[in-house]
Amino acid sequence: MRTTYLISCIIALLAFSSCSIEEEEQTFDLTQKLVAHYTFDGNTKDKSDFNITASTSGVRLTHDRYANPRNAYYFDGVDDKIVIPANDHINFTKQFTINVWIKTDATHLQQVLYKNVSDEKQLSADYGISLGYTPKDEVQKATNDIIFSIAPYGIEQELRKFDYEKETWYMVTCILKDDTMYLYINGKPAVLKYIDGELSTSSLPLLLGNDPTGENPFKGSIDDLRMYSEAKSLDFIEYLYQQ
Repeated sequence: MRTTYLISCIIALLAFSSCSIEEEEQTFDLTQKLVAHYTFDGNTKDKSDFNITASTSGVRLTHDRYANPRNAYYFDGVDDKIVIPANDHINFTKQFTINVWIKTDATHLQQVLYKNVSDEKQLSADYGISLGYTPKDEVQKATNDIIFSIAPYGIEQELRKFDYEKETWYMVTCILKDDTMYLYINGKPAVLKYIDGELSTSSLPLLLGNDPTGENPFKGSIDDLRMYSEAKSLDFIEYLYQQ
């Protein structure tokens, strides 16, 4: 009788232990601090609460990363672009998170996303994402870089992840948190950098597919742009990559 009781207790203890060890899947609210969300599923409507519709020039609908038709936009590498009107919600100073899916079939210098500084004549991005060239003090050549840039006090700072592959979808996440900028690729940390200074704000639009000069057009596809007014955690980025 005593042996039977002890066995019953051990079975109950093991059952309780297995339940306590098993962790619940972590979930996040993908709308918290969301200031812009362009799913590009047939249109350029903003799915955030701010509802800022973007305008298109030349781009055409194409397949997204899941091969769904008409669920991303293709840029021809000549003069295509999407323009998101200027608004205060995408004027960041000390922190933000920008998350976007991109696929390119080129390796030359090309601009994916560009928000100009307050001085329209100054050719540096307040914040931006670009592809494909070596640092400015070296001879320009194709190095297949994914580049996150900001310009605190108008001084350009960059993070680079080398060797992207053409015709491959990447989730690119750019984060600024106070004095640190972070670049994540496909939900994983790639590189970080400590910087000094706040970003300036401007009344200029946000461009997708080129910069204001029109000299660095993007050739490829862009999908599912999300922008947050806070720096998101690594766990959040990993969760977003799984969606």
